[in-house]
Amino acid sequence: MKETKQYLQREYFKNNMTVLFSLNGQVHGSYTSEFVSRALKMPLLKDYLLAHVDCSNLHMAVRNELFMASRDRLKAGDKADEVRKHLRDMLLSSELREIAKRRKSSLNVDSGDAGQMLRDLTRNMPMNDALTKILRQTFDIPDQRPGTSVKKEREEPNRPRKEPRDAPPFHPQRYPSAFRAKGGDGSEGGVKVYKLPTGGSRTISFATDVENDFFDRTDDPGDMSLAIMRPSSAGGGSGGVPDPSVEGDLLNVVRTSPLDGTIKVGVRATAEMKVGDSAEIKAVLTSPQGDLVETVLVRVTDPEPTPPRKEPDVEPPLGIPELVLCSKEGGEGLKSWEEINEGGVEMGYDVVVYPLVEDDKLSRIYVNVDSKVLKDFNSGAKSSEAAEMAERRYISAVYFHTLFLFATTKSRKYDLRRGDEGDKDGSEVDLADYVSDLFSSSYAQFLLNFDTTDMLEAIA
Repeated sequence: MKETKQYLQREYFKNNMTVLFSLNGQVHGSYTSEFVSRALKMPLLKDYLLAHVDCSNLHMAVRNELFMASRDRLKAGDKADEVRKHLRDMLLSSELREIAKRRKSSLNVDSGDAGQMLRDLTRNMPMNDALTKILRQTFDIPDQRPGTSVKKEREEPNRPRKEPRDAPPFHPQRYPSAFRAKGGDGSEGGVKVYKLPTGGSRTISFATDVENDFFDRTDDPGDMSLAIMRPSSAGGGSGGVPDPSVEGDLLNVVRTSPLDGTIKVGVRATAEMKVGDSAEIKAVLTSPQGDLVETVLVRVTDPEPTPPRKEPDVEPPLGIPELVLCSKEGGEGLKSWEEINEGGVEMGYDVVVYPLVEDDKLSRIYVNVDSKVLKDFNSGAKSSEAAEMAERRYISAVYFHTLFLFATTKSRKYDLRRGDEGDKDGSEVDLADYVSDLFSSSYAQFLLNFDTTDMLEAIA
């Protein structure tokens, strides 16, 4: 995992460039991994996502407003902000969201034992007003003063569960023989209509029988084109020919690769489309036996009203990040290194802790109980009880030091950079990577050898 990550950074992410803007093959500006972490809110992909934006067909006036003459960065201004927002919306409506969701789900763990340990650690831990103030700048810390009552979770009535329907087996074909739109909100003249709320997005699914790698395979790949047509000048579906639309001036569309018989197309209306306006999408799926064509109609409607959401009465959380313990092989209450690495988080003997940041907040702290630091310290333990006490001391020290380092550094708004040889300015470093790297040095060894009596009393 570590070697793969270093190889990707060395070969593809030159000068910490994650999103490249090019003109005629030359880079004129870029975004760092900050765009993936903050704009896309996908921190698990920041070291693996590389995007290339070809701006060769931009109008000259737009180029001059967007790029610096030095070709090293984008100009600050309304046009650059608009491009950043548009790129963010396009990526968020693509299959990238599903990839990030799968990586995030691979890090989920049933950490009942770790959660109980965290409660044991925090129950008797003294928290004065200064410490609480620092934490509340970063975390949602509830008021747990003496005398405050804790609401009990309501018991849900027992309702019969519906049995899931068995999905029909999917038999993929090398070339498609079927292609049709699924669902819809009605039809006009035999064409399915899909409602698109103003300011929102809509996913249109097409059913097919082609294999999943149809677009991506190296041997005879296929393609799917999408043509956006203006409403028919004849109107009412009476046979008039729709006028072609300039690409992107009515709808922004993004398609995915086939997945078990379904191709999804994400649709978002531009500012030119008003309530009541319609546009036709002509989808063409290539096939040696003849291209398959399906036409759908997209109509902009009023925004969907959102009913007021009633918050359930649940037990107040601790308000601080979840503690997740991990080891090389995993086990009861432990996450294995392999599972964590699959989620995009580097874990090995040299890693002590990794703070996972989601939506710019510290959501979980992964503590590695098979780190070289702890193994070296326990090699001199005289009994199993002493080794167990050292492990609990290690977990508590690493967790709380990570918590306060993250909260304090974030609240003070430090700009973190790592200097390399010959590089005066250095490269930007995420706060999570900084904290993890700090523990990988001698900091964790110092914590284990330092007398933390107060913390041990909290777990006694």
